[in-house]
Amino acid sequence: YGRSLLVKLALVAVALALGAYNSLRALAGSAAGRRPAWWIALESAVVAAVIFAAAVLVDLPPATTAGTSGSALANESSALLSAQAGGLALDTRVSPGRLGSNVFELSIADVRGQPLAGAQVALRFESLDGGAGSDLPLIEDKPGHYAGAGAGLNQAGRWQMTAKIAAPALGAVYDVAVGLDGVVRPAGVPLPWTVQATGWLNQYGWLALALVVAGLVVGWGVIASRTRLGLARPG
Repeated sequence: YGRSLLVKLALVAVALALGAYNSLRALAGSAAGRRPAWWIALESAVVAAVIFAAAVLVDLPPATTAGTSGSALANESSALLSAQAGGLALDTRVSPGRLGSNVFELSIADVRGQPLAGAQVALRFESLDGGAGSDLPLIEDKPGHYAGAGAGLNQAGRWQMTAKIAAPALGAVYDVAVGLDGVVRPAGVPLPWTVQATGWLNQYGWLALALVVAGLVVGWGVIASRTRLGLARPG
């Protein structure tokens, strides 16, 4: 939805620029006895593309809806985390690996690959960006496999997720990050450029908007100046 909206806004900006150019060109062409040619057709094509983009947006769920209800992609994805502690290998799957409620599955095995059964296991969630921590008890559904559902990862940012095993007493720490797109990733994994761009716009959006407006004003001034010079020249 967000990408489609960006495409639509970009097309609107192009249509406005072409409209301004064609208006000034029409004035100059009328004074010189000429009529603008294919620029008008190009402007019409861009406006048609804007209408098409608007029609596409109607059939797409807004970003907030997609984030809360879960898209097909979110339901098929998951975050895989691995750690070792006390001679045990711990593998954790977070499904669908999105901001909010997730299913956490923890598999515990010794160095020989034998599952650790009968343990008391819980996950501890602590935000490294501030906020209260929470615990999620896991239930053993088969030998060495523990699962539970909860909303421990409830905000974007850096998280420390600790697997706490009461018998034997040990713990394993996972460093994870929840991106602005709501996806859970192991800490240090490079973010897609779209997520990085969103973070940049969140921080410098007003500056970017001011630069775009200034560019449009300068461009309009240049076109208007050239048009005035063309009208002032004798035929």
